[in-house]
Amino acid sequence: MAVRLPPLPWKARIVGRGAGGPQAGGKGERVRRAGFEERNGNGRTAMIALLQRVSTAEVRVGGERVGGIGEGLLAFIGVRRDDGERDAERLVERVLGYRVFPDGHGRMNLSLADTGGGLLAVPQFTLPADTRKGMRPGFSTGAHPDTARKLFERFVAGAAARHPVVETGRFGERMQVCLCNEGPVTFWLETRAPEAGTTD
Repeated sequence: MAVRLPPLPWKARIVGRGAGGPQAGGKGERVRRAGFEERNGNGRTAMIALLQRVSTAEVRVGGERVGGIGEGLLAFIGVRRDDGERDAERLVERVLGYRVFPDGHGRMNLSLADTGGGLLAVPQFTLPADTRKGMRPGFSTGAHPDTARKLFERFVAGAAARHPVVETGRFGERMQVCLCNEGPVTFWLETRAPEAGTTD
């Protein structure tokens, strides 16, 4: 007797590689939770900013304070393997323009560009890790350290050219990050640069 399985409790996309096209049980079948796909619509990876709205945040290296802000955003930046300069530029636009601060009515209608608060950008190589299976993260999805450094610095330079208060951590160093999350308000922000001739 056939047994009907209950529907999945979350939306999933099933991709099969068999000759019959996408199908459950096909060779190479992959089921991924919506919102946690390794790649987005056009098959390209997305650069990551983990945003935290803070009343204060600072970074120390070896006991030395190397960066800090008052009210504003702490952004942990992760670079994936296929990211490029256009991704870094687009991420700057979204981080500075993302509306996470309250207006006069208490609604999240104001961006960092609107409030003039500080931006503390901290490189974090663990963000692009593949955690879909097993008990240990995989880092093959992350960019090579040289590429990651270049794109992190591109992000910082772009932000500093548009915003008055930009502080950073130190790439490749062991850092201690202290913060007071205001809310708490935290967002996982991914973005990809639009393809030539298209708009987001």
